[in-house]
Amino acid sequence: EELDLSMNQLTGPIPPQLGQLRMLRDLRFGDNQLSGPLPRTLMSLELDLFWFTGTNLCEPPDWEFQRWLASIPKLKRTAVLCRKG
Repeated sequence: EELDLSMNQLTGPIPPQLGQLRMLRDLRFGDNQLSGPLPRTLMSLELDLFWFTGTNLCEPPDWEFQRWLASIPKLKRTAVLCRKG
């Protein structure tokens, strides 16, 4: 139910396979060198807590993904939208 990967010097993108962890409710990536867009597969998760501040991750700008993010009660985000193209 909980995956805390904060402060682990992680780099690169988040693997889309994390969206398959259906029981996950608490996901923390904060303070890593992760980069790239948040995978859309995360939208299959019903998160209560999602922290990804202190990273270089960006948020897909479409309304569906933004609505999913807004539904997470405890959210700490970069608020950086991914650029199109």
